[in-house]
Amino acid sequence: MDRRDLTAYLSGVGFSLQASDEVLHKLETKQLITPAIISAERDSDHRRFRLTSLGSFHLHYLCHVFQYLDAMTLDTPILDTVVRKVMVDTISIHERVDRTKVFLDYLDKSVADIRDDAMLAFWEEHSIEARSRIDEIEKRI
Repeated sequence: MDRRDLTAYLSGVGFSLQASDEVLHKLETKQLITPAIISAERDSDHRRFRLTSLGSFHLHYLCHVFQYLDAMTLDTPILDTVVRKVMVDTISIHERVDRTKVFLDYLDKSVADIRDDAMLAFWEEHSIEARSRIDEIEKRI
């Protein structure tokens, strides 16, 4: 995807240009996306971004894995004070499952606020899959 198109899209769903640039830089640094410079012009490069295999792994696999989601409950800034109070460290598997389900509810609500049909459909599919895997874990504990 072209950098300008990506920045325009991110701006359209509520991100500032500065936040978009910071996110793109972090994604590049973590090798989740790779830039390809198509042509250099004076002050700026025309760049297209491609999702790396590591980025694809995060996007299409890790977001379903309970252990990953469970860890993210403590690493993700939670803006809702009621939800934030639930995000406490615990070793109890039952409490970790409950916390992760609350976290998914929070993410569902947050994504819905963006109001982008493609993003909503993408997240809904992944949220359903994550919940299905959590249901499997609950049956075993």
